[in-house]
Amino acid sequence: MNYKTYLFDFDYTLADSSRGIVKCFRIVLTRHQYLTVTDEAIKRTIGKTLEESFSILTGITNPAQLDSGEVQTGS
Repeated sequence: MNYKTYLFDFDYTLADSSRGIVKCFRIVLTRHQYLTVTDEAIKRTIGKTLEESFSILTGITNPAQLDSGEVQTGS
């Protein structure tokens, strides 16, 4: 067979990208004043959708707010 396209499931299959994922989440969470979220809490959301992850980490449950990307400032 002659393949033209190859697809890889990168996260945890070919490499551990959790460090980069945590760093990206940390930047966004800090920007919105969610300063108490731990790296371990972020790691537990890896594999979930962004909406699910931000809901878990921020407590925001309004689907419209999560879909819009409008993360309110944390306390």
